[in-house]
Amino acid sequence: DQNFFNPKSKNLGMDVRVDKTGEVKVEVYNLAGERVRKIRDEVKSPGNYRFEWNGQNDSGGMVGNAVYLVVIQTPSGKTVRKVIVLK
Repeated sequence: DQNFFNPKSKNLGMDVRVDKTGEVKVEVYNLAGERVRKIRDEVKSPGNYRFEWNGQNDSGGMVGNAVYLVVIQTPSGKTVRKVIVLK
């Protein structure tokens, strides 16, 4: 599904469908390929899930204006979504 912005919480939301039980990873990378934030890394059963990113890096600081890649990996495959952060 498409990414969405939640203006109340100021988070970026991502809806993910998991077709079979297995590890689900959601991570944010910069365009240099460096991981900025690990959002989720856990085993999920089949279903629909919503994950949110608050714009912070793994150290808790806010990321800068840039294009980021959200990589979503499920047992069924990998999806990459582009996100533009502008403050």
